[in-house]
Amino acid sequence: MRRTHLVKTFLNDDEMKSLLNTKGSARPGTHLRRCFLSSRSSEIPALNLEAWRVLSKCAGSLEQLAKSSVIGRADADALKTEINVFRDSLIRAGDYERST
Repeated sequence: MRRTHLVKTFLNDDEMKSLLNTKGSARPGTHLRRCFLSSRSSEIPALNLEAWRVLSKCAGSLEQLAKSSVIGRADADALKTEINVFRDSLIRAGDYERST
Protein backbone atom coordinates (compact mmCIF):
# COMPACT_ATOMS: atom_id res chain seq x y z
CA MET A 1 0.00 0.00 0.00
CA ARG A 2 1.37 3.38 -0.97
CA ARG A 3 2.02 5.82 1.85
CA THR A 4 0.34 9.17 1.22
CA HIS A 5 0.40 10.91 4.62
CA LEU A 6 3.33 12.86 6.02
CA VAL A 7 3.71 13.37 9.77
CA LYS A 8 6.32 15.78 11.16
CA THR A 9 7.51 16.13 14.73
CA PHE A 10 10.12 18.05 16.68
CA LEU A 11 12.63 16.30 18.92
CA ASN A 12 14.89 17.73 21.59
CA ASP A 13 18.63 16.96 21.53
CA ASP A 14 18.37 13.92 23.83
CA GLU A 15 15.49 12.44 21.87
CA MET A 16 17.36 12.90 18.59
CA LYS A 17 20.51 11.26 20.00
CA SER A 18 18.42 8.33 21.19
CA LEU A 19 16.78 8.00 17.79
CA LEU A 20 20.12 8.10 15.98
CA ASN A 21 21.62 5.54 18.38
CA THR A 22 18.80 3.04 17.91
CA LYS A 23 17.91 3.37 14.25
CA GLY A 24 20.82 1.31 12.89
CA SER A 25 21.09 1.76 9.12
CA ALA A 26 17.38 2.61 8.75
CA ARG A 27 16.30 6.14 8.01
CA PRO A 28 14.90 7.96 11.07
CA GLY A 29 11.35 8.05 9.70
CA THR A 30 11.44 4.35 8.82
CA HIS A 31 12.71 3.52 12.30
CA LEU A 32 9.96 5.59 13.97
CA ARG A 33 7.30 3.93 11.81
CA ARG A 34 8.63 0.46 12.72
CA CYS A 35 8.60 1.37 16.41
CA PHE A 36 5.08 2.71 16.17
CA LEU A 37 3.86 -0.38 14.34
CA SER A 38 5.83 -2.66 16.70
CA SER A 39 7.89 -4.03 13.85
CA ARG A 40 11.24 -5.47 14.72
CA SER A 41 14.36 -3.74 13.56
CA SER A 42 16.20 -5.47 10.75
CA GLU A 43 19.51 -4.96 12.57
CA ILE A 44 20.55 -6.92 15.64
CA PRO A 45 22.84 -5.16 18.13
CA ALA A 46 26.32 -6.71 18.42
CA LEU A 47 25.75 -7.48 22.11
CA ASN A 48 22.67 -9.54 21.26
CA LEU A 49 24.54 -11.40 18.52
CA GLU A 50 27.31 -12.40 20.91
CA ALA A 51 24.83 -13.45 23.61
CA TRP A 52 22.96 -15.46 20.95
CA ARG A 53 26.18 -17.28 19.98
CA VAL A 54 27.00 -18.13 23.58
CA LEU A 55 23.47 -19.27 24.37
CA SER A 56 23.33 -21.34 21.16
CA LYS A 57 26.37 -23.28 22.35
CA CYS A 58 24.65 -23.73 25.72
CA ALA A 59 21.50 -25.01 24.03
CA GLY A 60 23.55 -27.52 22.06
CA SER A 61 25.18 -28.74 25.25
CA LEU A 62 21.81 -29.10 26.94
CA GLU A 63 20.47 -31.09 23.99
CA GLN A 64 23.45 -33.47 24.16
CA LEU A 65 22.88 -33.93 27.88
CA ALA A 66 19.21 -34.69 27.34
CA LYS A 67 19.96 -37.24 24.61
CA SER A 68 22.62 -38.93 26.74
CA SER A 69 20.28 -39.26 29.68
CA VAL A 70 17.40 -40.57 27.54
CA ILE A 71 19.40 -43.31 25.85
CA GLY A 72 21.24 -44.17 29.06
CA ARG A 73 24.73 -43.35 27.79
CA ALA A 74 25.64 -41.06 30.67
CA ASP A 75 26.27 -42.25 34.19
CA ALA A 76 25.16 -40.05 37.08
CA ASP A 77 28.63 -38.62 37.84
CA ALA A 78 29.35 -37.76 34.21
CA LEU A 79 25.92 -36.18 33.85
CA LYS A 80 26.48 -34.11 36.98
CA THR A 81 29.83 -32.91 35.63
CA GLU A 82 28.31 -31.95 32.29
CA ILE A 83 25.45 -30.09 33.98
CA ASN A 84 28.00 -28.09 35.98
CA VAL A 85 29.88 -27.23 32.76
CA PHE A 86 26.59 -26.14 31.21
CA ARG A 87 25.74 -24.07 34.29
CA ASP A 88 29.14 -22.36 34.17
CA SER A 89 28.68 -21.48 30.49
CA LEU A 90 25.32 -19.87 31.31
CA ILE A 91 26.94 -17.86 34.08
CA ARG A 92 29.69 -16.71 31.69
CA ALA A 93 27.03 -15.62 29.19
CA GLY A 94 25.40 -13.49 31.89
CA ASP A 95 28.74 -12.06 32.95
CA TYR A 96 29.52 -11.13 29.34
CA GLU A 97 26.25 -9.25 29.02
CA ARG A 98 26.81 -7.32 32.27
CA SER A 99 30.41 -6.41 31.39
CA THR A 100 29.56 -4.64 28.13
